[in-house]
Amino acid sequence: VSDMIVKDGEGATKLVNIEVKHASIKTKAKTIANAIATSNLVKTAIFGKDPNWGRILAAAGSTAFPIDPLSIALYIMDIKVYDKEPLNFHKDHLSKKMEESDVINIILDLKEGKESFNYRFSDLSYEYVRINAEYTT
Repeated sequence: VSDMIVKDGEGATKLVNIEVKHASIKTKAKTIANAIATSNLVKTAIFGKDPNWGRILAAAGSTAFPIDPLSIALYIMDIKVYDKEPLNFHKDHLSKKMEESDVINIILDLKEGKESFNYRFSDLSYEYVRINAEYTT
């Protein structure tokens, strides 16, 4: 049911699931997941089928909770794109996987504890902007 609410969002084209795992405390995992899920830059990258790991990690690093870029790993659609440093991956292949799927899965592994948090959100599309630009309250 919660997935349908996200999928039915104004102009949504993708359902995105972010899992922040191995955090030291649940609040940290939740706060970081929320920062990623509410980032307009992450949402627009998802809409553009752009596996932009930098936007995801920038959002993760924007909270009051510190993250160690020399220990974390990031996966987009089960492809590891960052592990203590940016990795070489076939960007076009990953973009194609993102284009072909209605659900985009992202995992951020903090590698510091046992807590995790999942957050579902949608992308931010041209249609969303059009819908919300055409009416006033």
